[in-house]
Amino acid sequence: MTHQRISQLRLADPDNFPEVQKIGRANVVDWKKARPYFEAHAKRAAARDPRRRPKPKPENESE
Repeated sequence: MTHQRISQLRLADPDNFPEVQKIGRANVVDWKKARPYFEAHAKRAAARDPRRRPKPKPENESE
């Protein structure tokens, strides 16, 4: 992920986005702190896009 995208996400969601550190001209985040944010972000995106939603299993399907 580019440092530009990190900057965009940080500005769009400043209350929830993990702490950003500056290294040179780049903005970076610690993956251990950022993973829960990105997992929640992916779930919200999937809820908006029907192509990314998991398909429900038919009830009559035996396992």
